[in-house]
Amino acid sequence: MKLFKKIYSFFERNFSFEHGVDLNDEVEVLFRRNIVIKNIIFVSNIVYSIILFLVSIGDPSNGNWLWTVIPFPLTFVINQTIKKIIYSENKDLIRQQIAMYMCSFYMFLSAIFVYIKLKSGVTTVSYSEAGYMLLYYSLVVISLYQDTKMLKNVFGWMFAIVTILHFTMTHSLVDYASDGFISFIKNITSDEVLLINLKDILFRTLVMLIFMLAIYIITAIGEKMSNERAAELNKRKDIQEDYKNVVTNLYDVLLETKVGYDDNSVQLPLLANMVAKLASLYSLSPQKCEEIVDYALYNKNHQLNLNLLETNTETQFDALREQTSIGYMIAKRMQLSQKCENIVRAHIEGWNNQEFQIKMLNMQNNIESQIILICDMYIALRSVKSYKRPYPHKHVIEYLEKEFKIYFNNDLFNRFIKFEKDFETMYNEYEVMQ
Repeated sequence: MKLFKKIYSFFERNFSFEHGVDLNDEVEVLFRRNIVIKNIIFVSNIVYSIILFLVSIGDPSNGNWLWTVIPFPLTFVINQTIKKIIYSENKDLIRQQIAMYMCSFYMFLSAIFVYIKLKSGVTTVSYSEAGYMLLYYSLVVISLYQDTKMLKNVFGWMFAIVTILHFTMTHSLVDYASDGFISFIKNITSDEVLLINLKDILFRTLVMLIFMLAIYIITAIGEKMSNERAAELNKRKDIQEDYKNVVTNLYDVLLETKVGYDDNSVQLPLLANMVAKLASLYSLSPQKCEEIVDYALYNKNHQLNLNLLETNTETQFDALREQTSIGYMIAKRMQLSQKCENIVRAHIEGWNNQEFQIKMLNMQNNIESQIILICDMYIALRSVKSYKRPYPHKHVIEYLEKEFKIYFNNDLFNRFIKFEKDFETMYNEYEVMQ
């Protein structure tokens, strides 16, 4: 499995067009494509060298071996030159375009070289035709640039070169034209071999044109899809930026106000102890108890870093998602504190109608929130508030049973009442320590 991951990582690093690339950056995209094409050319050259070596085995001709050896230093020089152009100014569009054209022509010309070598040195037709297929392979590699403008410029030259190749190497028809064009035309009707060769050239030319046209159409479609994808990414980026601004502004306001939370913030350690106690009394698992305590202290233990949202990097979305999650939990915790404040105040001031009660019951009414709420409510009733005096423990318990029982699960509420002395002790000990 590790071996597979290493192999996958290797191919992704060297042959993936989108590895670590900002698709909205034209220069960066072309730079990455140049690197990948360069790597493909390198591998192709190795294969070509193996082919030439195999062809030369058993051939006593020194010239044959010479044509096999010569490409090695030449290939090295060309590869190094292309590499230098690609990496020297990776943010320069002109340099990257020059590298693109060099890679394209080099890929095509190296395929022609191999074909000429196979055609001139091997009599077996299948070998030479296999070499001819390398011309089509080079066109496919060139099309990976997904650049229709480049293809239009390059295909014209390539078609002219292949046409010359047809008349000189594929079929040696130069001799037929030695006496002039008129003599050549006359020979077509009288020489059956010449006619067959011309038909073959015509067929090859038509196939090449159809192949080039197909590649151009596919490239045009791919280019259009890439542009649409880039436009969609820009749209998503704009939406992300707008969302980031909304989130930032919202949390700025939220953290500035902290409605219903600041009054009890100094008593958070006491709240945490009570919450842990009640969660345990309710027979929740140790892990669940820890989660509830963490939620009770969320505003204290988790801080929003809004500066992260101002970055403009590839990890911005991850940072935004993380900060949004933290902000969401902070907002929820503040809402629960506000719920406690609203309930206590509503009952004391007498505006706790049925509509209000239904609204409060629908707000964070799970057992975890109820555990925090009843502890928070006990502390609020025993503490000094702007709208009330502090109540003694006995009156708080009476008040809870009379006014606030409707907001809680019966079993949970009864557990709290049953162990009310424990919570009284916890509150009194905390007050003494302050």
